[in-house]
Amino acid sequence: MAVNLLAVLRQHPQLKGSLKFTALEIAHRASSSGFVRVSYGYLASKTGLTIQTMITHVKRLEALGILRKQKVWLSARRCAVNLYTLLIRARHTCATQKISEKLPEARGGEAKELSLAEEIRLQRKGLQFLSEGSPIYQACMEKIAALEARAG
Repeated sequence: MAVNLLAVLRQHPQLKGSLKFTALEIAHRASSSGFVRVSYGYLASKTGLTIQTMITHVKRLEALGILRKQKVWLSARRCAVNLYTLLIRARHTCATQKISEKLPEARGGEAKELSLAEEIRLQRKGLQFLSEGSPIYQACMEKIAALEARAG
């Protein structure tokens, strides 16, 4: 839910500047059902703004219909950390859509080519972890011999 919800908030036309950062920080902390328990102090420390600014931002987010704040009272004079319910819903995507589709395509031919000397050095370094006489050790020795023959 978080990825889609963050995408919706990032594109919301009425969220600008530090208000957007506050909304995104609250959304980062949201459970899968859209509930968040976070203090104004925590939000202030994460956004670099003041607690009073966080109070103002939460009021503005409520007015925009993005979230609903609910005070939880511990006693007649003491309030617990507020409970926020995100009212904005994420766009649903197809279950078969993969995150990898959003990543840029790999460019062909960019693989790092090792020099023969470097490849021989790495093969020799790997020999120290193998038992002498084992089939893998023998295959590694054959590869080193072939690389040395190519190197001339």
